[in-house]
Amino acid sequence: MLEFVLNSDDVRLLDPDLKEKIMYSMQWLTTTELASAALSMIQDRKGQYDLVIAEINMPEMHGFIFLKRILLQFDIPIICE
Repeated sequence: MLEFVLNSDDVRLLDPDLKEKIMYSMQWLTTTELASAALSMIQDRKGQYDLVIAEINMPEMHGFIFLKRILLQFDIPIICE
């Protein structure tokens, strides 16, 4: 069971159907539109997030750079859309 999910998506902030499914099966969903804010949250709350959902096309930071920064520092599964 997922307990803490971070969604970093600048386009639609999670598809409503997916958001409903995640909320049904877990306890906590955090959302942000900025990759830098998402990285800060992951660093500040190390070990809290069970999953990260991210958009590849972000205006502030490309999704692959975001992905690389997370993977180099943390052991968190990531779904990139």
